[in-house]
Amino acid sequence: MASVNNSGVEYLNFEAEGSRDFEPVVLDHRQKLSRDGQIRLEVMEALHWDLAIPAQRVTVEVEEGWVVLRGRVRRSYSRHRAEWAARGAQSVVGVTNEIIVEG
Repeated sequence: MASVNNSGVEYLNFEAEGSRDFEPVVLDHRQKLSRDGQIRLEVMEALHWDLAIPAQRVTVEVEEGWVVLRGRVRRSYSRHRAEWAARGAQSVVGVTNEIIVEG
């Protein structure tokens, strides 16, 4: 049985016949991504793990290492945290923050 999570990592679970004990095998597909794809994945993971950022409301685009953040959030703090997370990703050349604060 295989499943893929949002970060592009595929998990395979192998279960021995008659046994309930198994070890998950992780297949990481990052090696197949372009440089921009790797940056995008790293930024998306950072947004996902920062609870101050509603990651489902922010999109990430990357072109030649330049990150563009778009979306709508309720607090300016979330907007700034998203930019901070993007700037912390490896190989990022720069960040354009087009996130709109509503309310």
